[in-house]
Amino acid sequence: MTFTSNNEKPLNGASVATNSVSGGGMTSSSSESRTRSEVQETAHIIQKDHKIRRFRIMTIAVLFIAALAVCGGVHTSLKRAERREFENRFADQAKQIGHTLETELENKLRAIDALSVTIASFARSQTGQWPNVTVPEFPYRAASTLSVGRAISVALQPMVSADQISQWEAYSIQKQRWQQEVLAFQTKFPEAIRPDS
Repeated sequence: MTFTSNNEKPLNGASVATNSVSGGGMTSSSSESRTRSEVQETAHIIQKDHKIRRFRIMTIAVLFIAALAVCGGVHTSLKRAERREFENRFADQAKQIGHTLETELENKLRAIDALSVTIASFARSQTGQWPNVTVPEFPYRAASTLSVGRAISVALQPMVSADQISQWEAYSIQKQRWQQEVLAFQTKFPEAIRPDS
């Protein structure tokens, strides 16, 4: 290995001292250029790494925002669909309940109407004057009205004017046996007076 020194090589009017090493083929200027290229390459790699990190962060942010948007959209659409379904079911059930109540009311009114027509026609056929009329087998007719109309009780309570009170009291005392008929009917057919049966 030999060292040579060339001092004062003019370069653009300036003298530059260079040292060179022969034998190994390595000079200080080539090592500087390699170091610079390595530094530049490292800087370039770091720059690429920063760009890749930024890209990853942006990708994650976009994916996160997209996931939130999809979740929000799905939640909103499902909420609207469930609300529509609830409102439709509610409306259908309300119609069914209304129809059922209408039917029940019609049945009760028909049962009461049938009993009142029976009582009125019987009263017209009798020689006595209303309200002095006793309907035969009233407990049986009332039991039918109770079951069809799902009523709790059926009673005949005629309105009596002031001038008819004394006649009505005398007639009702004379016809008290109907109370025993009602009690005997209730004892014989207890299920007939229960609207659930």
